[in-house]
Amino acid sequence: LVGGASQMPLVQRIAVRLFGKLPYQSYDPSTIVALGAAIQAACRLRSEDIEEVILTDICPYSLGVEVNRQGISGIFSPIIERNTTVPVSRVETYSTMHPEQDSITVNVYQGENHKVKNNILVESFDVPLKKTGAYQSIDIRFSYDINGLLEVDVLLEDGSVKSRVINHSPVTLSAQQIEESRTRLSALKIYPRDMLINRTFKAKLEELWARALGDEREEIGRVITDFDAALQSNDMARVDEVRRRASVYLAIETS
Repeated sequence: LVGGASQMPLVQRIAVRLFGKLPYQSYDPSTIVALGAAIQAACRLRSEDIEEVILTDICPYSLGVEVNRQGISGIFSPIIERNTTVPVSRVETYSTMHPEQDSITVNVYQGENHKVKNNILVESFDVPLKKTGAYQSIDIRFSYDINGLLEVDVLLEDGSVKSRVINHSPVTLSAQQIEESRTRLSALKIYPRDMLINRTFKAKLEELWARALGDEREEIGRVITDFDAALQSNDMARVDEVRRRASVYLAIETS
């Protein structure tokens, strides 16, 4: 236990009860801080010396876009929630406001308030649209990495993608470092519904539903609904958890 509230007897007693061991208290706080900084720096540099060390970084605040809902403008729609482990790539689907709309403005915000005026504007850019005479669905994907690089992809109905890279790294990144970060993020840009393991699992669920009858069929139907909702969320961790629980419950082999 090092520094701060960990020196309080109450905190020490709680630590003992939680872990069932007496904590070390003889380490110098400055040394611990230096060791932590060195390990974090090595993680960022992908050093081979720490291959056995697993640290996770998180997004410290929610990132999202401004939307209009039920005629009310200035609503914050989070795409990456705060405390999400990074690197991460998440996507949400939105719709144009008018059938003849010829462009959209993507306002990127960070913060935790329902109204964007109380959050921080990170970036704003316009994306032209082809007039179709109908409302258009638009996918907005945020990809965020440990270096503070945020890549925003706007996928239009015609298949075209408009991208914007937002660099808020606390250190200056070279063009090569930015490109390497984008390459790593590109591996995350896949919809869970398109992954082989999820397509196979969905097929097994549908096969089970087709064979079942009565209450059993109804129960499997609820599992399918839960899995579809997880796939729709594009949250890989949620999809994996729902698939794991359903596999145990229905005794489905997923490997």
